[in-house]
Amino acid sequence: MAKKEIDIRLAQAVEKYPILWDCGDDLYKRTDLKPEAWTKVVELVGPPATEEWAVKRWKSMKDTFHDNHRRVRESKRSGVSTDEIVKPTWYLYKYLTYLIKTCAQAISSSNLT
Repeated sequence: MAKKEIDIRLAQAVEKYPILWDCGDDLYKRTDLKPEAWTKVVELVGPPATEEWAVKRWKSMKDTFHDNHRRVRESKRSGVSTDEIVKPTWYLYKYLTYLIKTCAQAISSSNLT
């Protein structure tokens, strides 16, 4: 199985377990349940995936997605025309769009007057 295909399978498998990626999920903070979810993800991905590989690769994929999505958001805020908005070319971006809801920034306030 090709590396890209394995990555796509991992992205699709993790999506089925919000406990691993959705900080808004009620079970997200239940670290005692995460190993079981990773076991199921690895079963869905199939060989040669291992839990150690899946956890490490997932973090890398998630971080890369957030970086790509940040560039898209920043380009939209910059006031450029729709033709100039950043369009990610990373092969996994479209498979990880379910992470967009985890990219929302908290409303902040300033202590400056």
